[in-house]
Amino acid sequence: MSTALDGSGERDAASEELRTYVLMLLIAAPLLIDAPISRGFLEDAQRLAGEFARALATSATAASATTASKARVEAAIDQLRAASKPLLKTLDLTQLVAVAGENVEDPAGPG
Repeated sequence: MSTALDGSGERDAASEELRTYVLMLLIAAPLLIDAPISRGFLEDAQRLAGEFARALATSATAASATTASKARVEAAIDQLRAASKPLLKTLDLTQLVAVAGENVEDPAGPG
């Protein structure tokens, strides 16, 4: 998405990735909608999708608006990261490793 917004990437590929992201949100929505914390995460994830779509549309018509679009996307990403922290606290070490895709330090310490 970021390369499409700065003009060096393919807009079609970015649009396809956005469609995939929105589809994942639709699939996950029934699981996330019930609890307030996960619902907040879902709302922020949807807001990010909207900013991505808006940024793609804006970058296609006005290069001068790209900076503002990027700033809105970055703000939405930051908000989504903040919303994910309470959800990540509920995961055990194995789940955190799966989410992170790398070694995660056990909060309980060694052994």
